[in-house]
Amino acid sequence: MLTPKNFICKKCGKCCLTYTVKLSDEDIKRIEKLGYEKESFAEPDNFDMESGKHALKMKDNRCIFLTKRNNKYLCKIYMNRPKICRKYPFNEFKEIKNCEPDIR
Repeated sequence: MLTPKNFICKKCGKCCLTYTVKLSDEDIKRIEKLGYEKESFAEPDNFDMESGKHALKMKDNRCIFLTKRNNKYLCKIYMNRPKICRKYPFNEFKEIKNCEPDIR
């Protein structure tokens, strides 16, 4: 079983190709401090339009901050990535066998 202590990312990028990343106000401020304008990386959350919340933009069905180098996927804002990305794959309180997204 994987735990936060023994987990090592394989840099496959599957998580960044699958999930809608909902942004908190703190996430948005942190990314803006890097020089990005909110409109360039955030869009209204399609699943919660009435709340005024935002999600990371996707381009070609992947996170706009995902890049590939030497056959490994990397995050352009890794040190400042959204909170949900920092917690992945341990976003839920359950044991996991692998980190690949469960797409059903």
